[in-house]
Amino acid sequence: MPNVKPGTWNQVNARPLTQRLFRTTFSKAIAANGVDPALFTQIGPLGTGIGYSQTGGSLVLTSGTTANSEVILRSNESFDGNLELRWQTILSQRIINQSFVVELVDVIGDNLQLTANSATSATVTFRPGENPFTAANVGQFMSIGAIEGLAGIPARYAIASVSGDTVTFTVSGWPTSGSGSCSLFGLNFVRCVYSGATATQMNFDIQRNGYNSGDTTATISTTASAGHMGIVQVSSGYAALLDQLIASSITLPTTIRASRVVNLPDEDADLFLQIRIVNGSTAPASTTTWTVGMTAVYDFRTANVTINDIRPQGPSAVIPTTVASGALQTVTTVTAVTTAGTPLAPATPYILNSLATTNIALILTGTSGLQAFYATNTGATPAFVKLYNKATAPVLASDVPAMILPVPAAAAGVPGVANLRIGFNGFRFALGLGIAITGAVADNDTTAVAAGQVKVMLSRTV
Repeated sequence: MPNVKPGTWNQVNARPLTQRLFRTTFSKAIAANGVDPALFTQIGPLGTGIGYSQTGGSLVLTSGTTANSEVILRSNESFDGNLELRWQTILSQRIINQSFVVELVDVIGDNLQLTANSATSATVTFRPGENPFTAANVGQFMSIGAIEGLAGIPARYAIASVSGDTVTFTVSGWPTSGSGSCSLFGLNFVRCVYSGATATQMNFDIQRNGYNSGDTTATISTTASAGHMGIVQVSSGYAALLDQLIASSITLPTTIRASRVVNLPDEDADLFLQIRIVNGSTAPASTTTWTVGMTAVYDFRTANVTINDIRPQGPSAVIPTTVASGALQTVTTVTAVTTAGTPLAPATPYILNSLATTNIALILTGTSGLQAFYATNTGATPAFVKLYNKATAPVLASDVPAMILPVPAAAAGVPGVANLRIGFNGFRFALGLGIAITGAVADNDTTAVAAGQVKVMLSRTV
């Protein structure tokens, strides 16, 4: 830094940080099985029965009805740092055995040699000297996709062993032998998946270096026409899934649906946008049309700025002020002072470690607010935490829960997680707050969970 002479001015320069924008509305008309080559590239083969084109300002994909059929469209550009991802979706229907994926993923390699060893083991061979993995990566997960020449099942799999230029994965339902090629991607990812038959649900998850928290089944706006806008924001150690209906609104349109504070990809991870269809191992009953109206990715760097001093300005250089609504009134006389009300009581934690029962309990009688909720499940099947608006303990056979919070099953020894980040005002329970944990979703289900299987921590106010 140059020396500054006493009595002289020193100018402090502020360097603006760049922000990149990748955005397309698929405005070019491109015929069957074509996408704008300046923006996206098809990775691997086009799955049997699947098709896509750019028409009417949208990317239009059809799923077909072939089991394990897949297509991957990947952006030519990668992104890192703090990110915001937006996309518009309309699905003509929602049925089982179909998954429609919007994701940001790192790419490990394409067109890699793939060998099926057995129904539960497959080996990927890298070009000499290009294997990025060692024994330290055993147990980490990533996706095997774009499979060609072998009837493997595209999915997320764990590394079982590493030797030289080969990586062996633990798979499921594969042929016992055969060879072909594949892509490896998603050691780090931000992933949103439309699957299942409910038009107002989507799975959300994030992964860092092969480890994730498990899908959160988020309630969203409907994917039926005119569709919804999905939004994922990843910044400063926090990730949030938001969405909104496409229709215009005079109120704040977005709603937070899910969040993550762990397993976020590192800011220097190069992530590509992928639009992907994967049919299930059981053939879907019929074809679904997926219309993607637009996609956009912003990446940016945050800058922490502290203003140490604000100096008063003269009457000829006042700070402008805008009144957003109403009128600015002048107060001339104070006639009375009203004492502020009693501050809200802080949230009270409630912790439940499941017994081998349905764990019925009355947490509180009277009005309460649910501030936050976190639960884990070590079981092999999902568990369902049910919350009741009642002044007495719940009766499972007859009471209807106010909320049902699914806790996913454990995967590869990692507990499933349900995380409901509600905010300060929370959800209100006017009569009281009751709880139960069951093994099935039906309102009147009485299936007990195992002792210690489900752990719940929530915060509530009086």
